Amino acid sequence: MRRSTRWGSPTADHAAFEACFTGPGNFYNANHPCAVADVDQDADVDDDDFQVFLAVAGGAAGGVPNGFYLQGEPLTVEPLGAKLQLRWGASCAAADADYAVYEGVLSNFTNHVPVTCGTGGATSATIDPAAGSTYYLVVPSGGFREGAYGWDGAGLPRPVSGAACLPQEVQDCP
Repeated sequence: MRRSTRWGSPTADHAAFEACFTGPGNFYNANHPCAVADVDQDADVDDDDFQVFLAVAGGAAGGVPNGFYLQGEPLTVEPLGAKLQLRWGASCAAADADYAVYEGVLSNFTNHVPVTCGTGGATSATIDPAAGSTYYLVVPSGGFREGAYGWDGAGLPRPVSGAACLPQEVQDCP
């Protein structure tokens, strides 16, 4: 893949673009978000194609309500037989169309991993919990970016998962 000097160091956009790359020419099918073509028909995917990708990929994602930093319905977790029912309010960013659910062990608040990378846009999920004491985070996504993982008690952003579903780019919310 030919790279322009404009890209310089890899960015979240560039990483997402490379994740879509399947070779010269067209990507996936016409309904897929990665449906970017070799616009100038020069048998490679380069800057002009990257600009089309940026238009398709969307921007930063927001955060879900937590009742403190973001108002709205915070995450609730209820037992449902052997499963857990999670519910939360919509993201503060209207363009966010999906949500990832992460699970971690209570003794280490930096070890969260995806339970699911998408709920189909639903603001609820029924999951099989891991054994032991766990916590859950809901992270909105818009296009090819994840939003906020929430904030800790000191108001600092929670760390991104080492197994994140998407690159993170957080939009400021009112």
